[in-house]
Amino acid sequence: MVCRFLVSSALLAASFVPAAVASSIVAILPPSGYSYVDTVAINNNGQIATTVTKSSNGVDLTAIDTNGTFAVSTGNTQRTALAINDSGKLVGYSTSGSGAPAAYSQTGTATTNLTAIAHNQGSIASSINDAGTIVGVVYTQSGFTHAFSYTGTTMTDIGTIGSGTDSYAYDINSSGMIVGAAGVDPNSGGGHAFSYTTSGGMQFLAGLNTVPSTAWAVNDAGEIAGDESPLGESNAFIYLGGIVTDLGTLGGSQSFVAGINSSGIVVGSSDLADGSSTAFYYTGTGGMLDLNTLLPANSGWVLQGAEGINDSGQIVGYGLFNGTAEAFLMNTDLGAAATPEPGTVVLLTMGAGIIAFVRKQSVK
Repeated sequence: MVCRFLVSSALLAASFVPAAVASSIVAILPPSGYSYVDTVAINNNGQIATTVTKSSNGVDLTAIDTNGTFAVSTGNTQRTALAINDSGKLVGYSTSGSGAPAAYSQTGTATTNLTAIAHNQGSIASSINDAGTIVGVVYTQSGFTHAFSYTGTTMTDIGTIGSGTDSYAYDINSSGMIVGAAGVDPNSGGGHAFSYTTSGGMQFLAGLNTVPSTAWAVNDAGEIAGDESPLGESNAFIYLGGIVTDLGTLGGSQSFVAGINSSGIVVGSSDLADGSSTAFYYTGTGGMLDLNTLLPANSGWVLQGAEGINDSGQIVGYGLFNGTAEAFLMNTDLGAAATPEPGTVVLLTMGAGIIAFVRKQSVK
């Protein structure tokens, strides 16, 4: 049985009283010789997966930020970071003159391309769990896109569902559950959120198999976060055990998920009534709330989007600091916040091609 709940932002505000959450915030500044830093994820040790822009030639490289010290990928190959595990291994994709993306991992400054399936036309690594299993998408010779799982040196195509031609894997938890979207050209709105396990295979999430939807993140409790677009506008959701909870928005038309931690705290971005974007966090007790409400007084920050949250409640994202675009690291006590009721998950709408993996607006 599938239970479905539609929760408006006004109802959430009226029904829940959020607990006080202390916070501090710092700008994540690029290392010397680099002009820009873009954050995408943070692990439970506080290491941040970033993409940095080289001042001398404008090339984007990937870097692991450990307490302000950056381990930047070597060479001049264009790279984009997408995830990092608790061992500090970063994954993402590179592009060269041919334009075809190549999935890789990075430890320290050293990068290693994944050994892709035969006759592939490119690949992207989107996530990695603490066991080192990597998931992503491989572009097949027949022109389709298939989700993959990569262990050791072996890439495994995990297929599609039914008559669907395409699938995309976006996240994997510690037990090996993979989430993403599958269908006929999911990047054009024809896909539906799925979960995959080795025992159960790939299955659509109940209640989301008839509307455009994408599962972006999954925690170790199996709570899945993503977004759905039943009426053409993207709404964040949480899913657990057949229950879909629509998280609503903060007054605007759309909301987008970026991450979820082990307590079920979801982060992302939401439109406001005036059409601008703001960073949000969601808890089962407080509902969806504007992350800017946690800022210290007179901080100078306007937080536009949250990209990741770890189990300690540290959040990374992007916004404006005194009017200048900057990446941020916010320290909160959300890691100790109340665990949400069953069914807490969030999702985000897919863009086209490679852009589907870069889930936030650029603030360069």
